[in-house]
Order: sequence, then structure tokens, then C-alpha cells
Amino acid sequence: MKRFGVVFLILFMGWLTACSSPVEVTFQSAESTATAVPLVTFTASPVQLSTPNEPALPSAILTPTAMMLPGPTPTAVPLADFSALRVVTIESNAFGWMIQFNLPGIKQPLNLKLDNKEYRCGVDERYPERLFCQGLAKPLIDQPMKLVFFNPESGAEVYRSNLIIPLAFVVPPTPVGYLHTACEERGKQVSCETECRIDPDGNPCIVATCTDACGPYFAVHSCPDDMPLPSPSCTAEQWVMMKKRYQIP
Repeated sequence: MKRFGVVFLILFMGWLTACSSPVEVTFQSAESTATAVPLVTFTASPVQLSTPNEPALPSAILTPTAMMLPGPTPTAVPLADFSALRVVTIESNAFGWMIQFNLPGIKQPLNLKLDNKEYRCGVDERYPERLFCQGLAKPLIDQPMKLVFFNPESGAEVYRSNLIIPLAFVVPPTPVGYLHTACEERGKQVSCETECRIDPDGNPCIVATCTDACGPYFAVHSCPDDMPLPSPSCTAEQWVMMKKRYQIP
């Protein structure tokens, strides 16, 4: 009886399936149904991050202070007219040799080198335009020498030139029994009688006799003794050169 019921149930279900209409299944391609999804782009934008408030720093306050301005720097060159430099006298003494220079405006001591022979120079209030240079070595006479003045403190060179000391400027030794009477006006109000000639070799030479406020001062005779006369005179340039060489005003 049970077996008959099972068979009947199966047959009934098959009949229902055959009577129902078939289900139509359709497929669509993914391309036709897919919708375009817009791309999302991201743009970086500055983001202000909040920072904790920092304490305000104290600002610099400018307050007036006393400032020392540099004073005038002492110059190594003394206020002197070296263009007027000339020898007044040269003489020997117990300490070597003393050379007196006429140097207007000199106010301070200097050091001197004549052909690398050293001399120390000082000033005297009684003779405001004189420079007195003392050294052990005797300088060359009637020969050109290199003259260099130095600042005694810094060693800086102050003035450089060439110099000839004529023999006439050398003070002769005082004879025994005579007093050495130095004239304070020596070298002032100098006046000279001068002749400049051309010697047989074609070189200029000069003959001069000079006096000062004290009387006869010095003489120069650089021409040869057998100088023929008459002889041609020097040119203006040669005249200036010879007067400068022998310090003739």
C-alpha cells in the first residue's frame, strides 16, 4: 500500500512539470550593461595645521650708548719740508761725527742711514729748523750717497734721496790754544757767487763762494785746476743740477 502511494506521488510531480511553460533565461554582455564610472581625481591642497601658540620672544630694543670714535692716527711722516733739506756743517766730536741739516718744519727725532751707516737725529728748541744727526762712522765726502730717513718708533721709511756732502762743509779741527766759537746764525741768510762751466771732458763743473749771517760759510771748486779759459757755460738744467748736488741756494 505504501509502495503504491510513493509511485503515485512521483507520477503526479512529473505531470506538473510537463504542463508548466519553460523559463527563458537571457544573458546580457557585461559591456552593454556596465555604466561608466567617473574617475575621481584628488588634488593636494595645502592644509594649515594648527600649531600651539608660541610665547612671544622679546624684541631687541636699541638703546643709545656712548661710542668712542677713533682719534687721529699719528702719521709716520713728520711735518717737514724735505725739498729744502741741506747740510749745514759736519764735524767730528768725542762721540763720532755730527751732521747738521737744515730741515724746515722738523719737530720730531728721526733715524738716518747714509750708505747704510746709521745715525740718530734729534731736534733742539733753540734751532727750530735744524736736525742734528750723530753717528760713529764718517760719511763720504764729495761722493754721492744714498740718504734714507726712518721713523725711530715704527721703523717706517720717511724720506729717500741722494746726497753729496762737499768738503767745504767739514769743520776743520780746532787748533790747540783756540776756542771753538760756534755761531748760532750759521746757515742762515746764505748768499753765493757761482759759476758753472763745461770742463774739457764735456762735464759740468761749478765754482762757488758762499757766506751766511756769520760771515764766510763754504766754498765749492769742482772744476779742474787746468781748466782752459774761456770755457762754455752750463745750460739752465745743468746749472740747477750742480747747485742741487752741492746744496748751493
